[in-house]
Amino acid sequence: MFGFGKKAEGNEDTGLRNRNSATEVVADGKEAVEQSKKALLERKKSMTEEEVRVEKAISALSGKAPPVVAKYLKMAAPVLAWIFVLGEAAFPYFIKFCKLCYAIYLWLPVDIFTALVGLVICFFGGMFPTLIAAAQAFTQSGW
Repeated sequence: MFGFGKKAEGNEDTGLRNRNSATEVVADGKEAVEQSKKALLERKKSMTEEEVRVEKAISALSGKAPPVVAKYLKMAAPVLAWIFVLGEAAFPYFIKFCKLCYAIYLWLPVDIFTALVGLVICFFGGMFPTLIAAAQAFTQSGW
């Protein structure tokens, strides 16, 4: 019915087609690698001074990593530098958000805060039992 173990009828050159498709896949893979290298070079040209500084630091520190990891750290250094600079720029806003949340926490009565936490657990829980267990552990360990 499915033709497992049978030779395809009327397709004697199936093996040749498979070899051609495998070489096409390899060629496509090589082309994708070349495109990613070009994109990386373009990205390096548009890096800010801070990103260049962080990339150099990551590349220098990759020498102390195990050889297997060091190779990948050097390749990922531009992306890691971009992520670091982005986080560095977002950090003050994160601190302001945390201060705002703390001010709201101090302003709200305890019962309303507990009700809001319950509402978050109900609608945004995701892993409901895990969230409840984490909330209980937080409450039991000193709130």
